[in-house]
Amino acid sequence: MDRIIADPQSFGFETIIRIPKEKLIYIICDFYWNKNYRTIYIMKDPKDYGNFIHYYPSLNIEGTSEIKQISVTTYKKDENKQVFDSVNVIFKEEWLDKTQMEWYADFGFKNWQILYAIVAFFIGLYHAGKTEISGSMAGLILIALLVPILFLAFLRAKKFEGHPSIENFRAEFENHIREKENELYYERY
Repeated sequence: MDRIIADPQSFGFETIIRIPKEKLIYIICDFYWNKNYRTIYIMKDPKDYGNFIHYYPSLNIEGTSEIKQISVTTYKKDENKQVFDSVNVIFKEEWLDKTQMEWYADFGFKNWQILYAIVAFFIGLYHAGKTEISGSMAGLILIALLVPILFLAFLRAKKFEGHPSIENFRAEFENHIREKENELYYERY
């Protein structure tokens, strides 16, 4: 699912946590697993979407220093459905006992929107093959069919900017991370 929002900060936050990344990864994954989200991907290279690890509680994750992102799919759960499609946690930097991370809710294209775009593409191809319509006219037809779908996708993202359920979901995650941070910090000292 591709991101359709330009500024993830309007749907999330960035912070520095006093938890080492190897522990933080398990804390984040367990948090979403306990909320009954079962599609949790741990990615070493977010640009290579096929290169991910599917999380489950007994998983022993190796090479935690290479992990760059955790993605949790939220749009398929009927009983716990959110207004956004997924949650992403990106690990920016890590130090000896601190980790800088960014959390944001993400929106993507719905299945019917992708199907609509494919049909629009084939309609454009069909008209491009006709002799009475020039190639540029077929391109205009394709654009005219695709603009409404793109407009609806951006309108959806704009509609949910600052939505209370996103704020509640974000605050719940942030509070959980801060509680774990305090627990681990007080254990050390």
